[in-house]
Amino acid sequence: MHVGFVGVGAMGAAMAGHVAKGGHNVRVFDLDTEAMTKAAMTPGVTAAAGMEDIAACDTVIIVVATDTQSRAVVSDLLDRGAKGVLVVAGTNHPRTMIELAETCTKRGARFVDAPVCYGLKGAIDGDLVSLCGGSAEDVAAVEPVLACYSRAVEHLGPVGCGQLGKTCNNMTPRADPPAKYRV
Repeated sequence: MHVGFVGVGAMGAAMAGHVAKGGHNVRVFDLDTEAMTKAAMTPGVTAAAGMEDIAACDTVIIVVATDTQSRAVVSDLLDRGAKGVLVVAGTNHPRTMIELAETCTKRGARFVDAPVCYGLKGAIDGDLVSLCGGSAEDVAAVEPVLACYSRAVEHLGPVGCGQLGKTCNNMTPRADPPAKYRV
């Protein structure tokens, strides 16, 4: 499968490397050309000449930080003719994911929101958890890619549910609360 990554900072680069090790053809793009060049040093990962190369991929993993960035990347990919499955792996607002999914549908592309849990160490180790919102068909289509960097790929429901699941995960205490907070 041809897989594109937009955003190859520390997490995106590690995720792209795991996908390449999984046997996929991986192209990467980042506005930070130094980050893109560094990511392309990983065997099986190539730097894209531009967003057109990424738009031509079967699956595109978008690893950016904000809703505004996710909107801009999705819009750019659609303007360049993307018809595959666009996957937002960053943490965004569920409503943004719903808006982006509607836009993708109107433009002939598919969409999954799949934020990840377990941060940079999980990305480096290929031990993330991908919490997915989208149609069963679309999540199943991208699961082989997400599984390359995830210990678990969980389909939580329609678009937006991945982001809600991530929020709930982040609210879950990791250790016993101090005694004054125990009931």
